[in-house]
Amino acid sequence: MIDERCKDCSLFLELQELKKIVLEQQKKLDYLKKELEKYKKPPKNPNNSSIPSSKDLWTKKYPKRPSSNLKVGGQFGHEGKNKSFFDNVDEIISINHTTCQYCGCEHFIDQNNNTQKRQLVDITEIKPYVIEYQRKDLICANCKRKNKGNFPIKGNVELGENIEKLIAYFNVQHHISYDRLTQIFNEVFGLKVAYGTVDKKIKKISEYLKPHNESILEGLKSSSVIGSDETGMRINKTNSYVWTFQNDKYSYFTSAKNRGFNTVKETIGDEFDGVWISDRFGAQLKIKSQHQLCLEDAEKFEK
Repeated sequence: MIDERCKDCSLFLELQELKKIVLEQQKKLDYLKKELEKYKKPPKNPNNSSIPSSKDLWTKKYPKRPSSNLKVGGQFGHEGKNKSFFDNVDEIISINHTTCQYCGCEHFIDQNNNTQKRQLVDITEIKPYVIEYQRKDLICANCKRKNKGNFPIKGNVELGENIEKLIAYFNVQHHISYDRLTQIFNEVFGLKVAYGTVDKKIKKISEYLKPHNESILEGLKSSSVIGSDETGMRINKTNSYVWTFQNDKYSYFTSAKNRGFNTVKETIGDEFDGVWISDRFGAQLKIKSQHQLCLEDAEKFEK
């Protein structure tokens, strides 16, 4: 028969082993909890916070170049880069001496091959160029009928094509608001342009460019690759989205109230016979095509 004391000893040893196992499992559990917290609240980086990219721990750190022991700046024998001379010169000013600066003599030996030059480039006064059309009521000496010339413009005062082009260029290319445009034309060009006039000119040029937009869209549809993306933007005080469809030859932009597939369908269609590059957003994947993940997004996913 087994001694009762031996039974107690074996139970005690078994209990100690179980405690060790529980402690080890508790340590593993604590470690896994800490790891899980990292995913619940990932560490801040330039992609999810305002931390500058220079402090990104994931950024590749390139080793500093070894010192060359040379002075800072252009090195001897290095070809310098300067602004090129303008071919069309509006004014030439001679700065030659009329008398010798050393002895006062008024006679010089002209060396035609010794001419040196430097150019000062500036912008002349910017002001409106006004053309006034005038006409008189002329009575024909033969039939006594009144003759009137036809004005080439409808309103009493109209803005010319160059002003219209500038308005469109500043607004579309440089995203200058209507208010700022009226201020620029008033202060820089000396021309008072109303807010409504700016809006009217933008709409006029938009209508003029519609055939060109359709040509760009047709070029995209017949190409082999289209890259598409969308981003949020306030349009007329409303939350909207700007969609872009582009490749190495064409870029087409359109706006919509949402990020739904309808925008893709109305712009390109239900399917595209080529490669469709996107960030794999749901609406982008609904078009029937060969889908490819954007390389920029692929790099983000790898990180």
